[in-house]
Amino acid sequence: MKRYNSIFILIILFFFLFPFSGMTQKECKKDRYVGEFFGGGIIYYLYLDSIGEQHGLIASLSDLGEYPLWGFPDYQVPNCNSSWDGASNTRAFIAAGGKPYFAIGLCATFENEGFKDWYMPSIDEFNLLFNARFVVNKVLEEDGDPSTNGILQRYYWSSSQQTASHAWYFNAGAGFADDGSKNNLPKPHVRAIRSF
Repeated sequence: MKRYNSIFILIILFFFLFPFSGMTQKECKKDRYVGEFFGGGIIYYLYLDSIGEQHGLIASLSDLGEYPLWGFPDYQVPNCNSSWDGASNTRAFIAAGGKPYFAIGLCATFENEGFKDWYMPSIDEFNLLFNARFVVNKVLEEDGDPSTNGILQRYYWSSSQQTASHAWYFNAGAGFADDGSKNNLPKPHVRAIRSF
């Protein structure tokens, strides 16, 4: 009887100590993490899709441009109002003739470490970046590279258009989203992102 109890205890311990033993290596391997330098930037958000594949959002390592305007004052850019899909907003802006010196154009033309698929975050994507700012700022401050910077306590444009004259921005100093004039936001900042 003692022998059976010992075997039973070993089996139970095995399953508690090795809960992933029945999974494949691919299912177990989730090797990306928030704060990791990857894909030309820094990972700030991760999620698993319906089949268990890991995906995420990557932010550029520094802000782009010197207080750029959003662009297209008094013009409602078609299909540029998604709160969650900055890539589609960016494509819509470029398709409408958006220039590379405007905020969204800076993101669309940005290239780092061979990656050219950058875009301006939607307001929801920037909110996720703001929520990860502790890790992002800590890693970028400690990386020893003076050309990188964390999320500053400033206004950041998003690619989410509100009206013909206004677009959404994120106030990273106070921690909230608001809409502001496309051409009259005080010293706006821009951060490019990409997805994987």
